[in-house]
Formats: sequence, structure tokens, C-alpha cells
Amino acid sequence: MENTVAIILVGGFGTRIRHLTGPVPKPLVTVNQEPFLCWILQNLKRQSIRSVYLLSHFRADLIEQFALSVSTRSLSIQCIKESTPSGTGGSILDFISANSSLAKNYLVLNGDSLLIDFNLNLAKAKIAKGCSGVIFGVPMNDASRYGTLNFDHSDELITFEEKKSGSGVINTGVYLFKREIFSMVNLFKRPISLERELIPAMINNGAKIQIINEQRPFIDIGTEDSLSEASAFVSKNFRPKK
Repeated sequence: MENTVAIILVGGFGTRIRHLTGPVPKPLVTVNQEPFLCWILQNLKRQSIRSVYLLSHFRADLIEQFALSVSTRSLSIQCIKESTPSGTGGSILDFISANSSLAKNYLVLNGDSLLIDFNLNLAKAKIAKGCSGVIFGVPMNDASRYGTLNFDHSDELITFEEKKSGSGVINTGVYLFKREIFSMVNLFKRPISLERELIPAMINNGAKIQIINEQRPFIDIGTEDSLSEASAFVSKNFRPKK
């Protein structure tokens, strides 16, 4: 059993920028001559992750081709296709149900966003001390584009807040969950949302989820404006290939 396995959610339809991406899934959009997913994987290599699962639906054939092309002995990439969209929470639950013995901890990421050099060791330490999960947040002066995290003085998650103007700590879509947290919920309907249904159900059943609030470079490519900024972001945070 591995210590940590990464799960990347790549099943979305990307409707907000479909006029730019066409039939290509958002995580495979070219940024600096590479699919955006390549930069996510490069970021995971920095964290010494060795096993990645791509949970796919829309154009899963292209995701699978990508996985086969980039998987190596040092970083195994596998594509898991869901025949019917089950939502971000549903796809994770279904995967864990079928693969619960893969790892002690599951790192969950969105396939259309990138948080540079997040402190995975700190998240593991928090779980080792007794919490069930960790969410990585980033403080922003203008958090109006994002949902924000409402947490108490001990950095424990209370609720997810809807998009609102002003400053706040945004949810970067990077999570570390202890394997046992998934046995705390019994959600059988599909689709279900990770933020709106799965994590609140975990909390209602006693899960303690901590927030790591650190200023780290972050981008998502979910809008036309943010996609236009991706090339400069990648150039700033990754060394050019020799």
C-alpha cells in the first residue's frame, strides 16, 4: 500500500470556455506547448507522488491517450472512465469504493487548476495528528471569482461560502483525505458535489477537516481571462525544458 495516491478530476465538460477549446477537454488545453495536465503532473513530481489516477468522462478517449503517452516507471498515470457523470463527489466515492486499499491517503486535485508547491508534508503531519482531511487555501484580496473557506480559530473547516465580493481564503481544489474518511458517509445518489454534498456530509458525521492557508502561486483555467494568463503563469513557475 502506498502512502499517498493522487486523484485528478478531469471529467468535466468545460462549458464556460468550450468556444475556445472545442472538443478538447479543459485539462488537455495546450499551455506553453504542453497539455495543462502536464504542468499539474510536473507539480506532483515535486511532491514525490508516484501514482496518479485521472477520473474522466467527457472525451475520456483523449484523456486515456494522454495517460498512456505520459505514464512512466517513475510516475504511473491511469485513466478511469465513468460511463455516466456522477459529479466530483460521486466520482471520488466510486473510485475509493473500488480502490480503498491503494493508499493510506488520497490527494485530490482539479484538472483545471494549479497550486504550485503546496505543502503536502504539512498536510500529512496534520492527518497524522488526528484530522481526517486537509484543504489547501490561498488568501486573496479579491476572492469574488471563487468560493471561499469559512474556518474557525483552529483552522478547522466550518462551511464553504458562495462567491462574494471582497477578500477571503479561496478553495484551491487541492485536498488530502485519510482513507477512513470515506467510510464515514453513505451517499448513494448520483451525481453529487464534493464541496456542496460530500464534504458537508463528512463534517456532519464527525470528520475534522483542517485548512492550510498559505500564500502560494495559484491559477485556474476555467474562464477565458484566466486561460489567457496561464502561459505567463507556467513560464514563471516552471523551468524551461533543456
